[in-house]
Amino acid sequence: MNLENEERGISISRKEAEEYLNHEARWAPAVARGVTMCILSPVLLLLLGGLSSLGVLPLSEILAGGIGTIVLLIIVAVAVTLFIRYGMEQHCFEAILDDRFELDGGAEPVIRGRKKDFLSEYTKKVTAGVVICILAAIPLLAAAFTENELLLILSVVFLLCAVAVGVNMLVRAGIVWDSYSRLLRDGDYSRRLHGSLADKIGSFYWPIVAAVYLLWSFSSGNWGITWAVWPVAALIFAAITAICRLRRR
Repeated sequence: MNLENEERGISISRKEAEEYLNHEARWAPAVARGVTMCILSPVLLLLLGGLSSLGVLPLSEILAGGIGTIVLLIIVAVAVTLFIRYGMEQHCFEAILDDRFELDGGAEPVIRGRKKDFLSEYTKKVTAGVVICILAAIPLLAAAFTENELLLILSVVFLLCAVAVGVNMLVRAGIVWDSYSRLLRDGDYSRRLHGSLADKIGSFYWPIVAAVYLLWSFSSGNWGITWAVWPVAALIFAAITAICRLRRR
């Protein structure tokens, strides 16, 4: 009898499940802000360092780098504080996070209904976030071919800002969606799931990207431009991952 209870885990009532869902929905914007801050943290460093090296700003490269690095560390520290607070408050839901629970019979249909209602909003945010991340690479690619250093610096800054907006939308929607999936054991939280489609694609996607990068770099010799392959590849893979998740829904 004890073994049976251990396998089934702790019983979660509808009220407890809703408390967990509300907790995740309340913290989703804060976590998204933290991720956005991490993405934007090197912006000032890139701007000051790049503009000072081009002589646009009356600052030495050492001073510009020092100011940018200090600001970067402060921003990351604030973001990490948000992540730590989020993680600490999750301790109240250890049974759910460790997958040691069973939903009460009346809880599952209610949660599944709420998840269905959220699907439209989730789809819109994921679609918008992925599209923004993909289109953000266009100015960078254009600037790379012009070989204009100022345009390249500004396009990288634009890329980071645009990706920060897109990822913010993805994180906000993803945290709420994953809270439903965790309770219902759908998608990545299914006990029957053995490796997602995105993981399988990634196993050969990244080696191909690396091969393309090396081939282009050695054949052209433009190592200062070919690095753009990596942020573009990362954005494309983010889109692939989101599409694979939507496919499972």
